[in-house]
Amino acid sequence: MPETAPRTGPYTAEETAAWEDFRRQRWEGLAVRHGWLSLTGFQWLAEQPAALTVDGEDLPGRWWTQDGQAVLEAAAADGWVLRESGEPVDGQVRVGAQENGSVMWVERGALLVEAGLRDGRWMLRVRDGGADLQRFAPLPVWPAEGPWRLPARWEPWERQQTRRIGTIRPDTGGWATLDGELVLQVDGVEHRLAGSAGGVEADGTYDRVTVTFHDRTNGVSSAAWRFLTVELDERARPGGPAVSAVADFNRSLNYPMAFSPHATCPAPVPENRLPFEVSAGEKAVRR
Repeated sequence: MPETAPRTGPYTAEETAAWEDFRRQRWEGLAVRHGWLSLTGFQWLAEQPAALTVDGEDLPGRWWTQDGQAVLEAAAADGWVLRESGEPVDGQVRVGAQENGSVMWVERGALLVEAGLRDGRWMLRVRDGGADLQRFAPLPVWPAEGPWRLPARWEPWERQQTRRIGTIRPDTGGWATLDGELVLQVDGVEHRLAGSAGGVEADGTYDRVTVTFHDRTNGVSSAAWRFLTVELDERARPGGPAVSAVADFNRSLNYPMAFSPHATCPAPVPENRLPFEVSAGEKAVRR
């Protein structure tokens, strides 16, 4: 198997413009106040009240988990306010979430504390609205080229599978919900990437899928892994016929872990490993 695997012809001017618009929207989605580029701290909650420490400094209040919720105890003078209502925290406040869910919980000045449940444990994550987001600009990418647009087909499974997976954090795992396989050929060899449905309607049909994948650029010129969302040529349904698509790896994106050590991003399932370099899409980021 060669190190790289070019497929088709160059982008047209219209396709190049569409890719540039895609990149612009990607940056605008990241470079927002309290977005993924603003993460500055991470801490697991214990059952005993403790300080929330960011960059070696304790923030006001005491934080812990109790009865399946995250708890903060603080005085009004500590300056915390509830994100949703703007009401000052004076005493105890609690919040709950679903597994793998998060709540943007309390704020103090430019700082926002997110509470989330990961693998059955409560985490606190701090976002700094005053962080210098431009340190990531421009996001490094390979040039947009046609060779990495691969004809593909999506083969939906009859039943969704839930699989145990790792995450970027060695101290926690996760779960992937998978709905089928994206099938593509490289140099005459078939590759199958398990993926998740997106844009699901009430009737169970969906119009896009996302695959998380490894390739041989990982840890060298790209992050530890990346993901790609593919628009289907028509709506798919569980157990239905295969649907054609184009897997444009120029649109491969980094997970938040590429920008911060405070992420809990899901790893690919073991079979989603491409045995060649995918020199397309987003590259590794210098933090």
